[in-house]
Amino acid sequence: MTTSRQLEWVRAPQQARSQETLERLLDAAEAVLAEKSVESASVAEIAKRAGSSVGAFYARFHDKEGLLNYLFQRFDEQAEATARAALEPPRWEGVPLRQALEAMLRFMVSVLHEKRGLIAAMISRMPSTPALGLLGERLLSRVSALVVELVRTRGATVRHPDSERAVYTAVWLVFGALELRAVASMHATPRLSDQEAASDLAEMCVRYLGIADATPKATAAAKRPPTRPRTKTRSAPTVRHPTEIL
Repeated sequence: MTTSRQLEWVRAPQQARSQETLERLLDAAEAVLAEKSVESASVAEIAKRAGSSVGAFYARFHDKEGLLNYLFQRFDEQAEATARAALEPPRWEGVPLRQALEAMLRFMVSVLHEKRGLIAAMISRMPSTPALGLLGERLLSRVSALVVELVRTRGATVRHPDSERAVYTAVWLVFGALELRAVASMHATPRLSDQEAASDLAEMCVRYLGIADATPKATAAAKRPPTRPRTKTRSAPTVRHPTEIL
């Protein structure tokens, strides 16, 4: 994979010093959640990990739940920005769609594994925080729209009779499967390797959607300017002398 196709998690640029302090608190909270449950994570530990104080923490958040809600919102924004960058059609120009999907899924497996503590915290808070469900639904819808645009831009076809609904279903299944895998891996080693999981999910999506990528020949033919048909040059008929016929 070329450098231009390398995928990475998108973070917002740093702003003023107060924003930097906020980002340190959020990063510290995410690091603590990677090591212990949300119930076990304390404000004092988060503040200490951020190189800040408990007083500075409460100057920004009413309580730990306030920090978590801000953290979940940041994850949603970064996830959407990352999806937009990963699904840009020019990034995958010349790469078969099946191969591009697998590369993106390998990246997604890696990211969700890294953020599995945060994802586990989000799942545990969903029953008491309906807004998290709305964030998840919005993210699924926007990622689905990006996938549809990528397929359309490439000139690929989706044989499923309801392509947009099918893409949403595929994205929903992939997100659900990989999030569950990431959280479960905190307690047990996954049966499938990261490569196997990405490859199998990519194959599942291609077969379920009935994706037929535009062939290079067809794409080249579509871009090639029309040529004028060649006219065959006829040679002048040979005139034979009457005595030759006899």
